[in-house]
Amino acid sequence: KDKKDKKKKKKDDKTKKKDKKKKEKKPKKTKKQGSSSSSSSSGSSSASAPPPVEKPEAKKRKKEKEKDKEEVKEVVGEIIRMVDLAPPEEGIRRFIYEAEETGPLGLRMSGGFPPLILAVIDGSLAKKKGIPANWEVHAVNGHALVPQNHEVVMASLKSRPVALDVRPQGWKPKEKVREMERRREREEAEKAARVELEEKRREQVAREAAEQAERDAIERAERKEQERIENEQLAKRAREVVAKQRAIEEEFERGLRSDPEELRRDAETLMKAQYGSDVQFTGQRRGLPLRLVTRQKEVAWLWAGEVQELIGQGAQEEPADTWS
Repeated sequence: KDKKDKKKKKKDDKTKKKDKKKKEKKPKKTKKQGSSSSSSSSGSSSASAPPPVEKPEAKKRKKEKEKDKEEVKEVVGEIIRMVDLAPPEEGIRRFIYEAEETGPLGLRMSGGFPPLILAVIDGSLAKKKGIPANWEVHAVNGHALVPQNHEVVMASLKSRPVALDVRPQGWKPKEKVREMERRREREEAEKAARVELEEKRREQVAREAAEQAERDAIERAERKEQERIENEQLAKRAREVVAKQRAIEEEFERGLRSDPEELRRDAETLMKAQYGSDVQFTGQRRGLPLRLVTRQKEVAWLWAGEVQELIGQGAQEEPADTWS
C-alpha cells in the first residue's frame, strides 16, 4: 500500500508541475501579442515619417560597388566560359589572353570574314605569345568569325580573359575535308565508271564498224562478182549477136556477089553519079537490072537484115510542127 501511495503522489506532483508550466506559457503568448501590436504601431508611425536622404558620395560609392560586382561577374563568367570551351580542331591554334593581360591584342587585322592577321606588332602580347602572321582568325571565345557574331566578338575582344583561335589560310574542318575526299573519291569512281562505259561503247562501235566493213567488203565482192558474171554474159551475148550479124552480112554479101562484077560496078557508078549527068556503062549496055540499084546500101530498105534510115530522115534544120 505504501508503494502505491508513493506512486500516486509522484503522479500528482507531475501533473501539478505540468499545470504550472502551462500557466507560465500563457502569459508569454500575451507578451508576444503585445510586442507585435507595438511593432505594428511603430511601423505605421515610421511609414508616416519621411525616408532618410542619401548623400551623393554614398550614391557614387554604391554605383562603383555595383559596377565592380558586375565586372567581377563578367570576369567570372568569361573564366567559366573559357573552361567550358571545346578544344580547338586539328590545325587550329588557340592563344589565351589572361584576365591580367589588359591592353591591345597587338595584331593588325584586315576587314571581312574571317579577318586576316596582316601583321603582329613587335613587343606586344601577341608577339610574346607567338601568334603567327598571315593566318586567319577562326573564333573568339568559341564564337565563329561570321557576320551574325560581329557584336559578340567585338565585345569579347575588349574583355579579358579572351581566347583567340587562329587557322592557316585555306584551312577546312576535318569533317569537311573528309566529306570533300569522299566526294572526290565518289566523283573519281563515277568518272572511272563513265570512262569504262565509254571505252566499252567505243569498243562496241569499233566492233560493229569492223563487222559492217567486213559485210560491206563481202557485199562489194559479191556485187563485183555478179557484175563480172553479168558483163561476161553480156559480152557473150554481144559476141553472139555480132557473130550472127556477121554471118547475116556475109550471107547477104554472098548474095550481092552472085551478080556479075561488071553489073555491080556499073550499079555503083550509077549511084555515085551526079543528078542529070551522063553515065557510061561497060560494053554496049544501056541499062541495069533494078535489083542491082536496090542492093546499094544508100537506097536499100533492108541491109543485111537491118532496117536502114530513109533518105531525108536525118537531122533537120528546122523542127517540124508535131501533135502529140
